[in-house]
Amino acid sequence: KVRPDSSDLHRNVASALRCLGVPIANEIKVFEGTFHIDLVVGAGDPEEPRGKIAVEVDGPAHFVPGTRDPIYQTVIKRWLLQRAGYCDVSVPYFDWSLVSSSPVQR
Repeated sequence: KVRPDSSDLHRNVASALRCLGVPIANEIKVFEGTFHIDLVVGAGDPEEPRGKIAVEVDGPAHFVPGTRDPIYQTVIKRWLLQRAGYCDVSVPYFDWSLVSSSPVQR
């Protein structure tokens, strides 16, 4: 279940993955609650990183204003997730808007 304060972008990505039959878990706490992973793809315990994909839905606040460069907090989180064993995948808002408006996605 997606948290009520999750963004529309997050809800849309989660919904698209579910429609494709992808098993996901939402808003998983990691690193003793320091961070949340937006979506974890894979069966079993989502807090066990082995064989899991951490999907981060990155809105505008994750990027340096006026660029496509991630802010340092986002870079550090991605690095930590990779070091923990997750395969980290970013879904940036500017890429999702292209995909979600295509006839294939609908």
